[in-house]
Amino acid sequence: IIDNGFEGYTDKQTSGDLPASLTTADYCSGEFETATDHGTGVAEIVHEMAPDAQLYLICIGTSVQLGQAVDYAIGEGVTIIS
Repeated sequence: IIDNGFEGYTDKQTSGDLPASLTTADYCSGEFETATDHGTGVAEIVHEMAPDAQLYLICIGTSVQLGQAVDYAIGEGVTIIS
């Protein structure tokens, strides 16, 4: 999941709304957990629909960072990028 932020994602892990094990990548200049909670909400929906999927939460803030995030995801073997 590539998004502008994942505020509160650790709380969602604690509550079981997100898996305890997931991978994060910060391409948004350190604003991974502060910019917005939109990505967290998207991750919750994906986890609910595909509870066994390995989630990658990748934060971006610019179009250049989006390109970097896509390259990273492909390099990690991610087969579905949202």
